[in-house]
Amino acid sequence: MNNAGFGNYGSIGNQNLEKISRMLHLNVETLTIFSSLFVRDFKDTKGTQLINVSSCGGYTIVPNAVTYCAAKFYVSILYRNESYT
Repeated sequence: MNNAGFGNYGSIGNQNLEKISRMLHLNVETLTIFSSLFVRDFKDTKGTQLINVSSCGGYTIVPNAVTYCAAKFYVSILYRNESYT
């Protein structure tokens, strides 16, 4: 189960670019890499499940949290179908 992540809040023009980069690295890149490795190693193991926890922000736009919502939308949609197996 993956529930990692953190948010970045404020109007998009006022957000710290380094913090946006760190957030995207954790919430998008690291999630994708670790999930891909997990599927490769355990796809043939009966009863194994990959569970990625998103956020309510992954399904709506929250004022002053647009970058966070975008990153969590990625989490929400990435493994919604079974094409990763």
